[in-house]
Amino acid sequence: MPANSRKSRIWLAVLSVAFLFGLIELLLLRFETGDIYPPYSTLRADPMGSKILFESLAALPALRVQRNYEDLDKLKSPHAALFFLGLSSAQWDSLPLRDFENYEKLLANGGRLILAFAPVNEGPRSSTPEPKQESTDRVDPKDKPVETGDRWGVAFHFSKPWTINGDRRTPRATVLYFKLLDPSWKMLAGTEAKPTAAERPLGKGTLVLVADSYPLSNESIARQRNTPYLVRITGQISWLIFDESHLGIRETGSIGKLIRQYGLTGLFVGLLIVGLLYIWKNSVSFPPPAATLQDRTLAGKEASEGFVSLLRRSIPASQLLTTCYAQWSKSVIHGRPIPEPRLKQIRGILAEPDARRNPLETYRIISRILKERS
Repeated sequence: MPANSRKSRIWLAVLSVAFLFGLIELLLLRFETGDIYPPYSTLRADPMGSKILFESLAALPALRVQRNYEDLDKLKSPHAALFFLGLSSAQWDSLPLRDFENYEKLLANGGRLILAFAPVNEGPRSSTPEPKQESTDRVDPKDKPVETGDRWGVAFHFSKPWTINGDRRTPRATVLYFKLLDPSWKMLAGTEAKPTAAERPLGKGTLVLVADSYPLSNESIARQRNTPYLVRITGQISWLIFDESHLGIRETGSIGKLIRQYGLTGLFVGLLIVGLLYIWKNSVSFPPPAATLQDRTLAGKEASEGFVSLLRRSIPASQLLTTCYAQWSKSVIHGRPIPEPRLKQIRGILAEPDARRNPLETYRIISRILKERS
């Protein structure tokens, strides 16, 4: 192989390994910071996530804290505080009856349902509704929209939009507030005119609405933690469940779920590296390729001829039959028994001088003796 070609392949291999290492480091960094997850996810470790809140509560021995990756219709109704962080407030003036029932089902065992909305710096833009056309298709009653005010006795209102230096950036505060239409509501934060957090009994449990998820984010807890506010929202329940399914993070029984469940991410990455290195090893050949060595090989003989040649060089012709008899004697012990008179006759033949001079004829005589019937 030319020197220049070999050097080029070595540089290509080095660059490939460096690129692979950088790619893996980038992926690991993304997973560590968690910015691949939606805002207010408890898997996200950057300022817009809620991982600090989750891990801080999980560190308390008196609390049981976990995540949920199942859909609402599959989630059972535990006696726990269920957190839904980063909800969008745009569609909450009315919801399908099915959604209301799924949320209320979670309170069947006396739990606490906490719905925290993502902060917004302006309300949803109003649009002229299009005239509805009558449909001949039958609509499921559970899919019909129901006003939130009629179902839960609360309305969603928005203050005047605000900007910072003419630039509407990612909001750290919200213009959303609630109008409490039912006297069972109890304000937890905000003002009488504009409550931003409130709770009410609903069924056997408690419903909590939070207009701003930002106080539950990593950035807010690190900079200006408001512990009394967090305690009022969480309540006195010791089992806390943070839902991730409403953010689009669901487990479907795939291999990825098993890898995360048993902490095999590092092993999987290691196997991936080994596999890529194996492919690289077989695609780049540092020694000369087989084609260049093929011309230097010599034509050999068959295995039987090689065995005979080995015997000729290792055992003299005069000792060939004696050596064969010794090996045969060791193996015949485990086979059919040979009468002792025959064995004595064979040993006598081998002791004769003619046996050494003509081993082939002696071998034939011994074979006939062994084939005789007793």
